[in-house]
Amino acid sequence: MSSIQDILVSVLMELVRVVIIVEYFQIFFDKASTCKKVVAALTSYVITTGCYLGFHNSLLNIISTIIGVFIIAYIHNGSIKKKILHTAMCFAVCCGGDMLAAFALMEAPRSDNYVLLSSFLSVIIFYVFVVVLRNLYRGRDREEFSGQWYFLLLIALMSISVSYALLKDELISRITALTVITVILAVNIMLYYFYTSMLDRFIYEQENIRLREQIAIYEAEIRTNVEHDKKIRALRHDMKHHLREIFSLARRAGNNDIMAYLDQMYEDIDETKNVVDSGNSVFDGILNYYAEKIKEEKKGNVSFSTRIIIPDDLEVNSFDINVILGNLLDNALENVSGVVEAQRLQIAVVIEYIEGLLRIEVRNTFAGKVKKEGDRFVSHKGTGHGYGISNVRRTADKYKGYVLLEVVDGNFEAVVLLYM
Repeated sequence: MSSIQDILVSVLMELVRVVIIVEYFQIFFDKASTCKKVVAALTSYVITTGCYLGFHNSLLNIISTIIGVFIIAYIHNGSIKKKILHTAMCFAVCCGGDMLAAFALMEAPRSDNYVLLSSFLSVIIFYVFVVVLRNLYRGRDREEFSGQWYFLLLIALMSISVSYALLKDELISRITALTVITVILAVNIMLYYFYTSMLDRFIYEQENIRLREQIAIYEAEIRTNVEHDKKIRALRHDMKHHLREIFSLARRAGNNDIMAYLDQMYEDIDETKNVVDSGNSVFDGILNYYAEKIKEEKKGNVSFSTRIIIPDDLEVNSFDINVILGNLLDNALENVSGVVEAQRLQIAVVIEYIEGLLRIEVRNTFAGKVKKEGDRFVSHKGTGHGYGISNVRRTADKYKGYVLLEVVDGNFEAVVLLYM
C-alpha cells in the first residue's frame, strides 16, 4: 500500500477509535460537556496518530495510546483511581480487538486490502463491545427500549461480512476498498448516535413520568393538609371563644377542677398551631407537611425551624416548588445525623424573596462523610440513586438559576436560587 494510503487508513481508523473511546467512558461516568469532550478527543487523536505516523515504534505507540485514553478519561467527574482503572480496561479491550482481528484473518489471503480490513475489523470489534456493554450496563434505564440495540449489532455484523467480501475480491482497488470502509464506518457511527439520542430521549421522558407521579402524590397530600389546616384553624378560633365563656362560668361558680381542665385544653390547642403560616398556601402546605413528617419519623429528636420572608401574593408554580422543596427536605430528613446528646439535630429552612430573586435554603446537621466526584456530591445509596438533586437542578435551570451544595461546620447546606 502506498504511503499516502497508509496515512489515510491510520487517520481514519484512529479517528473512529477515538470516537468509540469517548462513548466507552460515557457508559461509566456522567456525561462531560461537549467542549471538554471535543478538546480531549482531538488531543488524544493528535498524540496517538502523530506518534504512530512519526516514529513507527511499537513501545512508543503503546505509551501514546494509553496517554490518549487517559486524557479522555480525565475530563469526566470521578476519582483518579476509577479513571486509571477504566483507562486500563479500555486499552485492554482495544488490544483484545486487535488480537481477535488478527486471529479472524489468520487464514485469509494476503491481498492488497489486508491491512485496511484488519484495522477495520479491529475497530468494529471494539464498537460491538461498546454497544453490548452499554446495553448491559445501562439496561436498567429503559426496559421497553431493550430490543432496539440488536439492530446496531446486525448492522455491525453485515459490515464485517462486507469487509470479508472485499478481502476475497482481489479485483477491488485499494481506493475503492477504503471508500467502502469509510462509508460503512460512517453509517455505523451515525446509527449509534441516532440510537443513543433516542435512548436519552426515552430515559428523559420516563424520568419525567416518574417525577410527575411523585409530584401528584405530593400535591394530593399537600392539598389535603391545606384544607385540613383551614378547618382546624377555624375550629380552633371558635373553640377558644367557647372555652373562654365556659372558663368564666367556672370561675364564677368557684369550680377549680373545671378551670384546671380548661387550662389544659388551652395548652393542647396552642400546640396544634402550624409551624409555618406565611399566608402562601403552596409553601405553608409543603413545610407543615414535612414538619409533621419529621416529628413522626424522628420521634422528636430533630428540631425543624423555618424563616419565610416572601410576599403573601407571590405567584409560584406549585409543581416546581414541590420538586425543589420535596426533594431537598427528603434528602435532609434521610441524611440528618449527629450525636443527639452532644449536638442538637436540626433541619432548617430559609426562604427569601428579594426583587425577583427567590432563595431557598435547606440545612441539616450532618456528621457523616460526603463523597464527591468533581464538583458533584454522590449519593451514598450508590448507582441508580441521586435523581432528587438532578431533578432540583433541572427545575432550577428553567428559571436560569442554580443549585449550590456544600458542607459547612457540620451542616449540609443546599441553596437554590430562582429568578422569578
